Amino acid sequence: MQWVRSLLNVFGRTRRLVGTDLHGNEYYETIRQGKKPKREMITKMNPMEYTPGLIPIEWEAWIRGKRERPPTHEELIAEQRRVKTLQERAKQVEEKDKELQALEQETSQAAAQIGHASAPLYESLDNRTQPISTGTTFQPGEWIPESDPSESSSGKEGGETFEPQSWVPPGDKSPVK
Repeated sequence: MQWVRSLLNVFGRTRRLVGTDLHGNEYYETIRQGKKPKREMITKMNPMEYTPGLIPIEWEAWIRGKRERPPTHEELIAEQRRVKTLQERAKQVEEKDKELQALEQETSQAAAQIGHASAPLYESLDNRTQPISTGTTFQPGEWIPESDPSESSSGKEGGETFEPQSWVPPGDKSPVK
């Protein structure tokens, strides 16, 4: 196989190892005269054992030509730490969400027992002074005027009543009787 590579070098192609990732995969670049370089990966694993995400995103960007320089090990390690931190935070958020759902379920059960709007059954709806809505039906209540505390202190209950004055159009000076 070495003689094939030497023939390729004679005809203007050179293949060089650019780097490796944290999984042990090797990345090569073949430089061709007058053309874009060809970039490829040789994995240490059996191709049947390939799983998505095997190629780090930084190396995939380099292979596709989206990135000029290959990633360094420091970049790969920093990305690996970032992903691990994100996974831990996502797990914490998921646990908090489960706790909130459990608390919400408990409060809805307690509300159903005391007659909350989400409860399937209500106490007697007859003889209410306030209108009541159950979402699909509306039941009006009774209106009873409230007594004004300022009226009782002014002494108007003793027979005094308010009578409005008649309206007189402007310009008409005669009193209306």
